[in-house]
Parts: sequence; structure tokens; C-alpha cells
Amino acid sequence: MVVRRRAAPPERCRPSPYGLRPGWDWTARAADAFGRAWHLADRYPYRGTEFDSSFVGIFRVDAADLFSAAPDLVNPAWAEATGQQLQDMVPSYDFHRLEQLPQVLVEAARESGALPAVRDGQMRTARVCGLRAWLHGYRRDQAGSLIPVDAVRWDGGVHHALSVTDDSTDAELAAAARRAEQDAAARGIKLIGASRWVEQLRAARRTAVREQLAGLRDEIAALEDRLKPARKRRTVLVTRILGWDGERDTDTALGRDAGLSHTAVRTLRTALEADQEDRGGEEGGPLAGLFR
Repeated sequence: MVVRRRAAPPERCRPSPYGLRPGWDWTARAADAFGRAWHLADRYPYRGTEFDSSFVGIFRVDAADLFSAAPDLVNPAWAEATGQQLQDMVPSYDFHRLEQLPQVLVEAARESGALPAVRDGQMRTARVCGLRAWLHGYRRDQAGSLIPVDAVRWDGGVHHALSVTDDSTDAELAAAARRAEQDAAARGIKLIGASRWVEQLRAARRTAVREQLAGLRDEIAALEDRLKPARKRRTVLVTRILGWDGERDTDTALGRDAGLSHTAVRTLRTALEADQEDRGGEEGGPLAGLFR
């Protein structure tokens, strides 16, 4: 008999408990229940065949139980972390080796039978569940009566953002962050990451200035390309007038008429004189190309 596996659902429809994905946060019991239900559905086509298999779970620990048993693992800096920083911490606590966990949790799991059996008789790792929710709960508890809100998400920050410019000094940024925190606290909010927020505002404004400079550079380069024929024509005319050897055509006077410095005119005059001395054939001297 040929057994065909059913097509797996699309990835977006599979909130796997085996990986903490955006939008999902599992308790240990919920993740275990989901794993068992998923296994039942996944093995259904193979039930009664040689491909049938029993469920083998993994050891899961709730973050609340982990930090309750090992409070020294709690970093007080988490109370001041932004939502993104808390999110970035999740993968680092995803898996733990059993010897890294408080042994009281491991022994309790063995006694209760919660520590799954494996083929070689030894479970080496554990998954910490509910970490994201616990981190946000810890930050909320540490804020006391205030509500922790990331500065970048605070709708009251528009007024304070206007006080930050590309010219703001570090001291002015620190003052702006303090004012924002005080304003937020008066509204019952603990502002998280205010210093980083104002630094990002200044950086964004400075980036905009640099982009303006780059745009102006490109604009000037385009204008200079269009001016090249006119500048060449000006050199030709100045050189022709210098060839007249008129008394009124001093370097200063001719430079004023042509929009050149007197040193630029002097350079052309010197080149013309050298050209006239060296010219002896049809090809002419070094300035002959200007008149073609």
C-alpha cells in the first residue's frame, strides 16, 4: 500500500511552538498541548503502518518559573529596555542546557514526570516558554504606577521632537530627553528609551542635510557639464583679444570683462606667448586647438 503524506498547510498558518515567532508567545503547557495535537494530525495518514510513531516531547520551562527559581538571572536593565530590545532578547533565552537551569526545576520535572523520556535516556536541553510576555510583565511591574511606553511610539512626543534639530548638541539632547520623560510621567507614563529616541531624531535630521548636500553636488555637476562649451568659448574669445595686444586689455581689465581672475588671464597670456614663439608649422602651438 502506498501511503501519501498530506500537503502541509501554508507556513503562515503554522504557528509553530518550536520557534518563538512574531505574534506568538507560548506557555509551556500550551506549547506541549499544541505539539501533541500537531503530532496527532501529522501522523494520522500513517496510523497503523510502519511509519507510525509515538509523541516525543521536549522539556519546556515557563519563564516565570525559571526566574522565580533563579532570580539572579534577572537583569535590572530589562526594566529600561525598549520593546524591540526585549524582543531581541528572546532568542538568547530560547534554549538552555539542563545544567544551566536551576536544578530545583529539573528535579521537580523528573519527579512529576514532566521531563520527557528520550531514546538515549537523557534530555540535554530545555525550551524556555513565555519569555516575551514575562519580560514585558517585568518591565511593567518595575514601572510601578506608571505605564511603560517606548519613546518612539509615544503619541505625546511630537512637541518634543520639534525641539531636536541637526545642530542640537549632546547636552541639548539630554535636556530634551529629560523634558520628554517629565512630561510623560505627568501623564502617568514611564518613557522608555528617550535618550536613544532623541539621538535617532538628530541622526535622521543630519542624514537629511547630507542628502541635500549630495543632491546639490549632483545638481552642480550637471550645471558644470552644461557650462563646459561656454567656458571653452570664453577661453577662445579671451585668447583672441589677447592676440590683439591692445593697451586697454590688461589682465585685470580683461578678467573683469570675462568674469575671470587676473591670474587666470595671465595664465592664458603666458600660454599664448609661448604658443606664438613655438608655432612654426600648420599644426600650430599648444593653443591651436581652441580655434578649431
